[in-house]
Amino acid sequence: MTNRKQVFQVQILKIKELYQHYQNNPFSPTIVHDLRVAIRALRALVHFVKKRISVEEYEQINQSLGEAAQMLGPLRELDVLDQYCSQYAIAHPSKSETYYQLFNTFAKDRRVEMNRTFNKTNQAKMKHAIDLSKN
Repeated sequence: MTNRKQVFQVQILKIKELYQHYQNNPFSPTIVHDLRVAIRALRALVHFVKKRISVEEYEQINQSLGEAAQMLGPLRELDVLDQYCSQYAIAHPSKSETYYQLFNTFAKDRRVEMNRTFNKTNQAKMKHAIDLSKN
């Protein structure tokens, strides 16, 4: 039988690997999505064992994981909006002559958000969330 610590270790390893993939290829919307989902899954696991750890420890881990997921939120929102608009543009090619400008703006905004995730503060947040969860 798999014990609780092993389940946590598997999820933490998954987050570490996905974060490494994100650092290697931050242009992939799929990696951003998968990383956020993995963080939310770990938060759910932490919530599941909430009564077995101290309130302070739970709050600290939950907040840290929340901040890590929020760091990627604006990037994911841009990816979803871009995907929706892409599908719309394909289905309605004659609706607008400004699609190029729209998608160019999305690309610029995404690059700004992507760069924001790589600042030292945000990288430290992600590392802190992963490290806290190991205990």
